[in-house]
Order: sequence, then structure tokens, then C-alpha cells
Amino acid sequence: MLCDVNPLLTNESLYHKLKVRNELSQFQTSIGSTNASEHRHIIPDDASTSDSMSTNNNNVDEDVLLEKIFKESNEGTRDIDDIMVNAVHAGRHQGVNAKHLAKIWRIDEDIAKKTLEITSQRCVRTDNPKLSRNFSTNDRTLRYKHLKDHFFMDTLFATSKAGKSSRGNTCAQLFVTDKGYVYLVPMKTENQVLQAIKQFAKAVGAPEALIHDASRAQKAQAVRKYCNDIGTTLRVLEENTPSANRAELYVGIIKEAVRKDMKESNCPLAFWDYCMERRARINNLTAKDLFSLHGSNAHTSLTDEEGDISSLCKYGWYEWCYFREQKELFPFNREVLGRVLGPATGEGNEMAQWVLKANGYVVPRRTVRPLHAGNLHSLQDIKIERYI
Repeated sequence: MLCDVNPLLTNESLYHKLKVRNELSQFQTSIGSTNASEHRHIIPDDASTSDSMSTNNNNVDEDVLLEKIFKESNEGTRDIDDIMVNAVHAGRHQGVNAKHLAKIWRIDEDIAKKTLEITSQRCVRTDNPKLSRNFSTNDRTLRYKHLKDHFFMDTLFATSKAGKSSRGNTCAQLFVTDKGYVYLVPMKTENQVLQAIKQFAKAVGAPEALIHDASRAQKAQAVRKYCNDIGTTLRVLEENTPSANRAELYVGIIKEAVRKDMKESNCPLAFWDYCMERRARINNLTAKDLFSLHGSNAHTSLTDEEGDISSLCKYGWYEWCYFREQKELFPFNREVLGRVLGPATGEGNEMAQWVLKANGYVVPRRTVRPLHAGNLHSLQDIKIERYI
């Protein structure tokens, strides 16, 4: 009798309807659709149901209804969009709506809608009237510049026969785009990959994804956590697929260029890391015939800014120079002979150069000038040359 009044009044009929509704929901989820029902309740009772799919009998069984929907959909006599809508795709994440933004910015609501379409809000904080907990201090996703590029990375090693570099480095982490932009971070050990990624993110930006091989140091949990904090996806390539890693190609290109520079200049092997940093910057500013660059260079392609070669175009690798030594006391000359090892990133100003002194120390100096032809053949300079 209760079922005749309303099927939802008995436990068995209610359970049956919930079970059928659950099966329908799982089917909608599996095909990427959501329920478009306009009913107030999940399972409306028969008294409030006026669906055109129902028959004259208001107590029609749900199984018969689903069977009818399936049959009519296959025959093409019913549009499945009557009960389902297309999949909802995730859009740009926004923490505020246009109405709220128009109110606090004192702008028109239409302008606020357009503003939300062309801006992002990567860091969203929920309102908590009690403030029982502190907000997270992580703002890396806002602090770093976000790059719409994928970077490949790999670790290159120097042979142990040559010993460590003058700065104690034994390897370097290489970051490369598909357009040839190279960023290089010398490292003392392979375990410093996380520090290299942090330096890269601060200096260049946070890319869409970092692609690398299955090296244990590069896929460590700390590396994954940091990449997640800055909004970068970490992708691991399949083992034994070196051709899929773009960085493998540029490891060979950079190594060969450094070999040539050091051979022609007769430079000590201990300064290979300085030479590698200089060669990476030259690579980024050199125009290439790649179709993807469209006559530009890798630096401009990545940053949309014109590259400047002021600190690179004056001196060759390991070239003789005079630099000003402020600590020299009278009557010693403050204009001292040295060797140029490339731009000094992070030291002095943008024009500062690494300079090798006669005592073997490398110092950053911004007051540097090349030698004239007469200086190169001077007996005094040749005598000093023995100590460098």
C-alpha cells in the first residue's frame, strides 16, 4: 500500500531507486558528462515527476526507463543531451568572480569579466574568520616568472682524470629548450640537482614542464615537491631512450665547443666550468638557421626581449688583459696583467669579467681592457707571462 502511495516510503523501493540512480551517475561520469536534471531532489517522487519520457503509469520501474533510454538512443529517436550535457572542461582558475572584482576595484562588471579572462590567480586563499592557522609562506608560484615552454635537462660529467675544476666542480646540470636555449649550472656533486633547479627557476623562470631521464637524483622526492610548488610538471622519460632527451644533443655540442676553446687558447683544464658557462651564453645569443627561431636567436625566442652582447663581444676565451687592482700600494702599478675567463654573473655589474690573476686566483673585475699589439711583444709582459 505504501508503494502505491509513493515508492520512496519503503526501504526496499528507496534502496532500489538509489542503486539505479548510482549506476546512472557512474555511467555519466565514465563518459565525462554531468547530470542536467532540473529537479530539486536527487530522486523526485512520482507526484512531482512530469518527465516526457515516463509512461501513463507514474509508478513505472526505473529499469524499464533506463532500457527505453538505451533503446531509443541506439535507434536515433532520442537525443541523449535531453538527460545529459557535454563534458565540462576545466578552465582558468579564479578565486574571485566578476561581481566581487568590480566592487573592490570600482570598475564596470563587464570590464571585470574581461579582466578575469586575461589574468590568472595562481594563489587562492579561502576566507577564515577565525584565522586559527597561518597561511602558507609558499609564494613561489607567484614569485617566479612562468615560461610557456618545455625544458629538457640532463647532467654532464667531467672525467675524474682531469680532477676537479678550480671551483671544485665535477659536473653540471644542463637545461635546454627545443629551440636551443641553454642554461648551465656547474655542480660539485650530482646530488645538487635540486639546488641547480632552484637557481634555474630564479634566473630564467618556471617552465611548463621539466623533461629528464630516469636518473635517481633528477626524480627525487624533494625535486618533485619543489617543481610542484613552482607550478612545473616533472616528466620522466622511458629508460634507454636518450634520443628523446633534447639535452643529450646539447651536452655533446657544448662539450665540443669547450674543447676547441681550451685547445686553441692552451687553457688549464681546471677552468672548464668558466668556459662552459661562457659558451652557453654565446649559444643563446647566436643567430641560427632553425625554422622555429624565424631568423632570431634562442634568447629572444624565450624571453621576447632583444639579447645584449656587451659583456661577451669584447674578449675571447682566456685572452690577455689589463685589469685595475685597487689593493696595490704605491709604488706598485695598479694596472695588472691577467686572463679573461668570461662574464662574472652575479658579481659586480653586468660588464664585470672573471679575471685570472698571476697568483692563480680568479676575481671579478669591471675595469678591464684588452692588450694592444705592442703590449703583446713587450719584454716585460713576456716575463710576467711565465707566472700565468
